[in-house]
Amino acid sequence: MNDQASCISVKTLADWHIEEFSRCPHQFYLKQLKKQQQYTWKQMVSYVVHLVIQDYFTLPPQGRTVTNVLRLLDTYWVKKVHLFQSKSHYYTVLANVANHLTSNLLKERESKPPVILFETLRTHSKQLQLDLSMTFHVVQWGAESLIIQKYLVDESLDKFTGYRHMALLFSEEAFERTPEKIELISLLSGKKDVWCPKEEDRIKSAAYMEEIKKRFKERSSYRQAVKSAECVSCSFQRQCEDKADQHVQTSIFVT
Repeated sequence: MNDQASCISVKTLADWHIEEFSRCPHQFYLKQLKKQQQYTWKQMVSYVVHLVIQDYFTLPPQGRTVTNVLRLLDTYWVKKVHLFQSKSHYYTVLANVANHLTSNLLKERESKPPVILFETLRTHSKQLQLDLSMTFHVVQWGAESLIIQKYLVDESLDKFTGYRHMALLFSEEAFERTPEKIELISLLSGKKDVWCPKEEDRIKSAAYMEEIKKRFKERSSYRQAVKSAECVSCSFQRQCEDKADQHVQTSIFVT
C-alpha cells in the first residue's frame, strides 16, 4: 500500500470527532464511511440538558431556583425508556442528571448570561493547517477572563482530554486569549475537572493536536480494537466481524 492510499483526508477537525475517535476509532470510521448515526440515550439526555441550560440563563437571578430547573427538566425530558439499558437505568440517569445539573446551575445564579451559549464556532488553524470546529456549551467572557464550561452526560472525564487541548488551541487562534479555566462537568457522577492552562500548556496542546491530526490521517488508526464496554450498545457489531472493515479498505473524508 503506497503512502497516498494509506492516508485519509482531514479537512475539518471537530471536537466531537476527537471524542468519538477516543471512544472507538473503528466505530468512528464506520459512522463516517456508512453515514449511519445511532440515536442513543446519551444524545437524548445531552439535548435536554442543552435546552434546560439555555432557558435557565434567560431567567432573572431570582427565578434561577431549584423548582424552575426541575420544571424545565420535566418540560424537555423525553420519556424514551427503550433507549436505556433498563427501566432502572432510565430512572438512575434521570435522578443523577437532575441532582448534578441543579447543583451546578445554582452556583451560576448570579452570573450574567454567557457570551457564548451552545454555539458551534469555526476557525482556521495556521499551525495545524486545517479548520477547527468546536461546540462551546457555556463561555463566560470578562474583561480579563475567559471561562469555558462543558456539561457531559458521561461518567468518565478522561475521554475528554482532547477537548481541553482543542479548546485551548481554538481560543488562542480565534479569541486571541488563553482561557482562565476549562471546566468539564459530569452530570452522571457529579465530578468536575478544572484545568487552568499555563504558558507552557500551549506547546503541549499544540503537540497533542498535531498527534491527533496525524492519527486521523493514518488508515491503520481505524482498525478494530479490543472489545470494550462501548461495544454493547454499538450498532456496528456485525461490521466489526467483517475482515474487510477491520483492514479499512475504503477511503473516507473527515469533514
